[in-house]
Amino acid sequence: GNVYKLEEYITAAYVQANIDLGKLKGNFGVRYVNTEVSSSAYELTNGEWFTVDSSYSDVLPALNLSYNLTEDLVLRGAASRTIARANYADLASTRTLNPGLNGSGGNSKLKPYDATNFDLSVEWYIGDEGLLSLAVFNKDIDSFIYNSTQTVVIEYDCNQDGTVSEGETCPFSLDGPVNGANAKNKGYELSFQMPIGDNFGVITNYTYSDAEGEDENGETIDLAGNSKNTVNITGYFENDKWSARVSYNSRSEYLTGFTFGGANTHDDYDQ
Repeated sequence: GNVYKLEEYITAAYVQANIDLGKLKGNFGVRYVNTEVSSSAYELTNGEWFTVDSSYSDVLPALNLSYNLTEDLVLRGAASRTIARANYADLASTRTLNPGLNGSGGNSKLKPYDATNFDLSVEWYIGDEGLLSLAVFNKDIDSFIYNSTQTVVIEYDCNQDGTVSEGETCPFSLDGPVNGANAKNKGYELSFQMPIGDNFGVITNYTYSDAEGEDENGETIDLAGNSKNTVNITGYFENDKWSARVSYNSRSEYLTGFTFGGANTHDDYDQ
């Protein structure tokens, strides 16, 4: 039941134009991607190897601009459409069926996360190595992956007589990953970098990311991989011969994803 084979064939093409108008610089481009998925597994009711094929295509435009307000103060903006494909385990066709007409499994027809992104930042460059910046972002996610229970009609030994009669089917309640309706992720990031003396320095950043989605019933659910608070602090020493760093990293709890229908959550983490 845990044996599966997955193949992805990805074809992509893009075109890009650069922009250079003095203080205003940037680029604009568009990328086309076609993805074909082939997911195979054993059907546990009869032991036969089967394959499910699916495909999807995406057109992904992107615009990036920067404007020098002064020699040391830069305003940046970006707008883009992006995708992130599902985990391989989520795409597995394998599933577990129980006599109580319930079970769990993957979903070979999952579509990728699909987001429209807007970013804006103000960056102050202090000397040769210093930086103080504030960035804000907003992401509208049209399709994301979460865990749900679906009713699926399956050929099965429904009356438990030891055989599967021709045309014998019954409804199962299957837990597994599905694509969501919509979600939003908005927040900001503060960054600071500064040398201290000739050889020491510090690099820090903090990110606040407020993300939530809605399932098919309009109920609020978490987005996999998102921590609301993330902190990174690094102190360093460098000269012509040696480099040393000490870093502290922290993030609040987050959903890691779904494996064969089960939701996995990671507690607060710091190191």
